[in-house]
Amino acid sequence: MWYNVDDPNFLNGGTKLLAKVAATSADIVANGGAAATLGHDYYFRVDTYDPDTCGDGEDYVEGSLWTYNTINTGPSVEAGFDLNAWLVSGSVTVDLNGIVTDVDNYPGPLTWIWSSTGGSIDDNLALDTTITFTATGSYTVTLDGNDGALPDTDSFVITVYAEGSASGYLEAHYPFDTDPNDATGNDPT
Repeated sequence: MWYNVDDPNFLNGGTKLLAKVAATSADIVANGGAAATLGHDYYFRVDTYDPDTCGDGEDYVEGSLWTYNTINTGPSVEAGFDLNAWLVSGSVTVDLNGIVTDVDNYPGPLTWIWSSTGGSIDDNLALDTTITFTATGSYTVTLDGNDGALPDTDSFVITVYAEGSASGYLEAHYPFDTDPNDATGNDPT
C-alpha cells in the first residue's frame, strides 16, 4: 500500500505503508496512513500480489488510486430574521440570538462580532445579546463569523416604529355579551 500527499502520480515515490501482507484499516492507521492535516489532498494506492497459481511466479497488479481532501469548509453564520419593533417610552430593546458554527473546527479559533447601522448593541462579541433603539427607522443588523481563514456573514433588518403608531398596535374587542358593539366586554346580566 502506498500513501502520498498532494501528488497523485506518486512522482516523489510516496510512502510505502505495507508490503505484501494482508491488512485491515487498523493496520494502515498503525503504519501512519491516517495522519492528515487540513488543506491537503491525500492519495492511496493499493497494489496487489496474486499468489502463484500457474507456476509462473506471483502476479503484480497496480491498484486503483483512492483520494480524499481535507479542505477548510469555513463557518456558517445565522443572524436571525427580519422583524418589527415599536418604541415604548422612547426606546425598544430587541434580543439578538446568533448562531456561528464550524463543522471542521479548522483552523480556529472561531470568532464572531455583531454590527448594526443604528442602535446600541449591548455586547457585540456575545452571540446572545441585545440591541436598543431610540429612533424610528430600518436598521440592518449583521453577524460576522470567521474560523481564522474563511469568513461568513448574515444580516437581517429590524424596522422600528413610533410609539403608538397605527402600524404597530392591534386593538381587538371581543364582546362577551350579546351586543357586538359593546367595546367594554361587560356582561349586562
